[in-house]
Amino acid sequence: TEEPRTAESEPSQMFTDKEGNHIVGFCLWCDKDFYSMDEVEVHNANHMANCPVSQELKAEHCMPPVLQAMFERAGLLDDEGNDKKK
Repeated sequence: TEEPRTAESEPSQMFTDKEGNHIVGFCLWCDKDFYSMDEVEVHNANHMANCPVSQELKAEHCMPPVLQAMFERAGLLDDEGNDKKK
């Protein structure tokens, strides 16, 4: 008989791609989905050399576009795009 599945044996549903497939994470810079930790390591190696968005924006010392959008939607940035000061 087959062993019953437990929460520990099933893949986490925390991250899924647009089609609902399990992913292990995604890039905050370019929004690329990762299906294995090997993909993450290759993408992030050598100061994110394989991330075109990170490479394009690294001289501007800005935050990842995904975080920028999230902060803006949450109202955590002022009109100039800087962190709100309390």
